Amino acid sequence: MGRADDTKAMLDALGTNSVALLALHMGNRDDFCAEAREVARQYKVDLGPNTDVFRLISTWSTKASCPQSLKNALSDLRVQKKETRRKRTAFLTRTRLYVSPGLQIRMKAAIRTITVKTRVKGYPPYGTIIADTTTIYNLWYPHFVFGKQADSRLKRLPLDVLDKCQLQLDIGPHESVLLKDDRGQLLAFVIRNFCPDRSLLDWATAEANKQIPLRRNIRKEDTGKLVLMGYSAGSRSKTAFDWVKNITKKTTEAEKLESDAAGSVLFALAWQLMKSQIPQEVIDDFTDFVKDLRIRRMDRGTQERNSKTLVDISRAEENHGTLRVAVGKEEFEFDNVELAPPSGVVGRNYSRTLSAQIRAMHRERHPHKWAVSWTMYRTPAATGSDFFLANLGIRIQQASNTAIGWQPACSHGTSLPDCRPDEDDPTFRQIGVAFVTSNRLAGAWKKYQAGLITREEAEKEVIEEMDEAMGPEGDHFDE
Repeated sequence: MGRADDTKAMLDALGTNSVALLALHMGNRDDFCAEAREVARQYKVDLGPNTDVFRLISTWSTKASCPQSLKNALSDLRVQKKETRRKRTAFLTRTRLYVSPGLQIRMKAAIRTITVKTRVKGYPPYGTIIADTTTIYNLWYPHFVFGKQADSRLKRLPLDVLDKCQLQLDIGPHESVLLKDDRGQLLAFVIRNFCPDRSLLDWATAEANKQIPLRRNIRKEDTGKLVLMGYSAGSRSKTAFDWVKNITKKTTEAEKLESDAAGSVLFALAWQLMKSQIPQEVIDDFTDFVKDLRIRRMDRGTQERNSKTLVDISRAEENHGTLRVAVGKEEFEFDNVELAPPSGVVGRNYSRTLSAQIRAMHRERHPHKWAVSWTMYRTPAATGSDFFLANLGIRIQQASNTAIGWQPACSHGTSLPDCRPDEDDPTFRQIGVAFVTSNRLAGAWKKYQAGLITREEAEKEVIEEMDEAMGPEGDHFDE
């Protein structure tokens, strides 16, 4: 047979090849191309090692001699791909995982800007624990006055009921605002309805809930839970830490990888929402930190196509990766996605109940200027656990699906939750993630790379520093 006859015979064989046709029906181009190459080999048709097989066969399929079954399968695949692109675009748009640059500018400009005074007497006072109501104060008073302290050497911190008259500003649970000084410098921000798609918000909340019971609590003596996600220390051959080893439940290596991958995609999605909505200077602050440190972003992933987390970050390169996301009945794959900064925390009802430092107004040390939290869920109509910019005398009333950005070096804190400190399963729920980083991350990494400390010692330093960053025990609030 001549070359044309060989090609026709190959196409006829593909038209009756159940494996090739099924691959097209399932939208799997790679499997179809692999089967086509095998059929071509059988019919002595040289496709060449660098040939785009799918494009070549698609071109051949326009000829009258191509079997109708193959034409139909290729046509159906094109329609399917077009519909997939439409759904993918709709998903990105409604979730705000992607927003065009022009729309980003308009969205950010639409957020109300409030100019606040910076030369004010801070409230609540530095080192003070605040209860939003008298009821909450009475729930916690016996604990802070008579309860056992984690460190008896530390003095008991003052507990007080919020005096709204001393606030410069009280931001309501539905208000989105940019707070700036009289020179136009950004001081903080609040964005409500941060994730506008309920299915994605529910997925993120459920994923955060799944991470918390699996992992070691940064503060074991406190109520609620706060767990570290991301890098700690790693191989000396790589300029990055290894993924934190803090899963305490009995699990297989595959299950650990699955959970780590899910954590990566949770923070990657949060990072995309941040990039599309929060002020650019905050994004630049985190980006510069990662660039200066030359550390990898959260790129823990799995190559398994049937992975429950449906995230593939195995091809991560230059801080970007491929994410596969399944929300509700929809599943999408996104290439070249910028991954989240290297570390963060996931928290549920976290309360520094024994040492009380995190609930008191305090300052933190981070290697970047900004910190950002995303409260995914909060018990409706609940009181307590509000956020305070204490140096400015501002309360931010908490609500579900709220992003808050603040400068950790300035005095801030969270009021007490509306539950007893000894409740193991309170009706009050507040769940979220935060982009915060151990201040010792860079130093521990450099020492580890130089062989001065072991991986375990580096990881211990990072976790201890994160612990301190979330409310330093060494600060006795003597100011």
